Amino acid sequence: MSLRVLPAELICSILDELPVRELVGVMQVCRLFRDTIKSSTGLMYKIELMLATMEDVSLNITNKAAKRELLQRYRKAWSASPWKASSRKVVRLMDGPLWELCGGIFVQSTGRRELTFTQLPSQIRGMTEREWKVKVPFDIADFCIDPSLNLIAAIEDKNGHGRLHLLTMFSGEKHICAEKSVVKLPLPPVGNTSYNIRISGELVAILTRTWSFGSTQWVTKFVVFHWTLAKQKLSKTELGDDLNLFSFAFLDGRHIAVAHGDRTIPQGELVAALTIIDISSRIREDQRVARKVTLYFPSFKSGWSLENIEVACDPAPCYSASPMFNPPFQVARLERIVSVKLFSVDPQWESEDAQQVLVPAHTLISLVRSGESTSNGGVPWHEWGPRKTRMLRAAALPNLAWCYPVYGTKCVGREQGKVVIYDFNQLAVRFAAGSPPDSQSGEIILHSDTEEPEMFAGTITTSLPYRKFTSEVPIKRDDSVMINEDSIVVVKVCDLRCLSTTSIESSMNAL
Repeated sequence: MSLRVLPAELICSILDELPVRELVGVMQVCRLFRDTIKSSTGLMYKIELMLATMEDVSLNITNKAAKRELLQRYRKAWSASPWKASSRKVVRLMDGPLWELCGGIFVQSTGRRELTFTQLPSQIRGMTEREWKVKVPFDIADFCIDPSLNLIAAIEDKNGHGRLHLLTMFSGEKHICAEKSVVKLPLPPVGNTSYNIRISGELVAILTRTWSFGSTQWVTKFVVFHWTLAKQKLSKTELGDDLNLFSFAFLDGRHIAVAHGDRTIPQGELVAALTIIDISSRIREDQRVARKVTLYFPSFKSGWSLENIEVACDPAPCYSASPMFNPPFQVARLERIVSVKLFSVDPQWESEDAQQVLVPAHTLISLVRSGESTSNGGVPWHEWGPRKTRMLRAAALPNLAWCYPVYGTKCVGREQGKVVIYDFNQLAVRFAAGSPPDSQSGEIILHSDTEEPEMFAGTITTSLPYRKFTSEVPIKRDDSVMINEDSIVVVKVCDLRCLSTTSIESSMNAL
């Protein structure tokens, strides 16, 4: 018997059951499979989604031929070299001090009791611009949103007593899935408090850092809530009450990364560290310690001290497109890059340095699952950093807490006064490296880098491959830059009430 006796439609139907990575391998088996797959719009759409680290939105009923055409335009818009903006617009922030950017939705506060939502447009993905307002009966200390859940998680801080409000994005009323609309928060004593709050599916994590009156150091509190049940899943006690926590990020539905300062064993020197925690490993309420692993960064030079760590991984791993907006495709949630920005200072010589370490989220998760750790639960830098990461120099001025440097596998930065996009999609890097160079390949970096950062003792080698696209978008030294699904956002730090936003070709208008 020969496969050639089967109709092409039946062969495509069989091949469609394969995982997409195996489908790519099937193309190399024989000419029949290669030609059959290339002639199938549906199969090629699956493969091109993987190359773009995107995933299909099944609720959008646009046919696959039209979706594939849109996807090709979307990939071209992000991959053009040099990268060009299609539109530019400058807006000023409203009176409120708070704002958030999530899933193509920009939210800013007017005072402390009103939020203005703006759906950023995307011509290619069919997202139209929309705006609406929500009022609440309390003063908002900080908040975050998840458009796929129609959720606002807002913190109310009144005289040192914290409460978490769980509201809907479109009305401000109690969220229908919340067991309680208000949850009490463990806050430090009254002082100058900053917040870091994130949503991932049914979990909400909150980190507070307070400079208390009469204290010589920050007081930190960290808690993870199951917001639909109003139950606590994790607290700082399980990490160690003496840790100086800086920031955190969800890696997937069960793993969270927490950045902090730690002391190595047996040397006892202070280093930056990233603890990856498997929240689901705490099966019983009386099981105090979740499965975790601590990853150490390189040692600092003598006289240098750790000032701050910013860890980011967006979008949230449980994020999905909202039925209200219904785009044809979205960024793949399992393929994301984690950014860890390290800030260090040398007070004696009034020097400062900032380095950004990029590592795939699945790499960090695999370290927990494989139990790759030393006897004391820590992994020194030389065992994981050189092989699994890429270190880039970051802006010396620390970004503000609401800046988002990564989205999916893309990271945004700066070089020689221009915005630069780094793409850590490993499959796309390998595909581009094996194909003839073109305007969509970007600059492909496969070699290892050996640098001597000011903050670290000795040389640092990293080797994670990536592609680089240099844009024509100018950026000044004190500006910050963010990336989202369809746009690049430049924040003018010299005037904190002004946003300068530049969108790629996939956006009809800009913020």
